[in-house]
Amino acid sequence: MKAFVMKEIGRVGFMEKPVPQPGPGDAIVRTTRALICTSDSHTVRGGIGPRENLTLGHEEVGIVHAVGSEVAYFRPGDPCPGGRLRMECLLRVLKAKRVDPSHMTTHEFRFDDMERAFEVADQKLDDVVKVLITF
Repeated sequence: MKAFVMKEIGRVGFMEKPVPQPGPGDAIVRTTRALICTSDSHTVRGGIGPRENLTLGHEEVGIVHAVGSEVAYFRPGDPCPGGRLRMECLLRVLKAKRVDPSHMTTHEFRFDDMERAFEVADQKLDDVVKVLITF
C-alpha cells in the first residue's frame, strides 16, 4: 500500500508498506478520505522524538478491507470512520449516509499531492482550517 510517512524529523514523503493482517480483534480499513491533523504537524516537527518512516494520519474514513476472527460487528466492504472509538460510535451515521466531510474542510487535495497538502496544513497557508485528502 502507498503510505504518507514522516521519513525523519522535518521530512515527509511517500513509501510502499505491506498491507497489515488483522489480529483477532482488529479491522483493517482501506482509506478513502483523510484529513491532516495538527498532531501530524507536531509529530513531523519532532514532538514525539525521532522516527523513521512513521505512517502519519488518524483522521480518516474508509471501507473495511479485512477483519480478525473475533470481530462480529464489521464485515469487509462495510463503510467506517477511522479509529476504533470513532468506528464504534459513528458507523451507524455513516451507513445512513449522513457524514459529509466537506462541511469541515477548507481545502481538498488528491493523495498524490499529499506533500503539498501537508505543507499547506502545517504552515497554515491560504486561510486553511482543515485539508481533505481524496484517494
